[in-house]
Amino acid sequence: MKCVHCGNEQANAGYCWKCGTPLGRSSTTTSSQLAVPHDERTEDGQIAKVNATIQFDKLKKQANQYKEYFFAHVKHPSISFSGQQPEFINGIISLFLYAILFGVATFMAIQEKLQQSYGNMEVLGMNEYGSPSAFSVFFTVFLFVVVCMAVVILALFIANKLFGPDDSGKKMLIVYSAHALPAIIINLVACGLLLVNSGYYGSLLLVASLFYVVMLAPSYVVSVLLSKRPKAVDPVYGFTVFALLLVIACNVLYRMLEDAAIYSYLASLWQQV
Repeated sequence: MKCVHCGNEQANAGYCWKCGTPLGRSSTTTSSQLAVPHDERTEDGQIAKVNATIQFDKLKKQANQYKEYFFAHVKHPSISFSGQQPEFINGIISLFLYAILFGVATFMAIQEKLQQSYGNMEVLGMNEYGSPSAFSVFFTVFLFVVVCMAVVILALFIANKLFGPDDSGKKMLIVYSAHALPAIIINLVACGLLLVNSGYYGSLLLVASLFYVVMLAPSYVVSVLLSKRPKAVDPVYGFTVFALLLVIACNVLYRMLEDAAIYSYLASLWQQV
């Protein structure tokens, strides 16, 4: 039997399996039923649902992969020195997750300080006293942290290129992001403390997590890399060059941001500590 609408040929049936047009009826009836493209809309809706399901499944799979990656590398960050391609994607997720958590926690710390300063007023009331918006604080701090981590990865790459095993920049990101995972846990604890109005300890943990990400984790990574396959220069001089690069880069970044909003945010955060 041949469908008069789409031309599909199939065995006897009440409806066409491809477009859903009723079979075995007059062409007049079929044409009138096709005047409104109901079947096409239905088919488009089904395709949209299938695409949404596929995207959700991909997202769920990536979340499960990251969960396995996170717990494995928190227990043993050193396994990242032999990391493969999937760890690169998970590493990027980790760095962005840290920046997001740090931005959220910084806003919470500033809001708590403003509440204490203005007698625990409501947030809407504090806006009259110049309270920064959530988006401005989050975006500024998020961008600042991302730039800091990019500077760290660049310094790792240069030191590794000149004095170490000459690994790629992708490998530097994999190793660095794995060793920065404890900072995510520190940020989560800081957010929990800020939620229960423990601003001093929450701010202290925030400062500690930033120091860990910018100084401690990269220092450990570069020391291991330079000791694995050192070049002609002794690793201690390579580490010294890395430390100087990092200090210079941080100083330049500080000077650039001294007049920006992020400076006042971080200064306010540091005053709580």
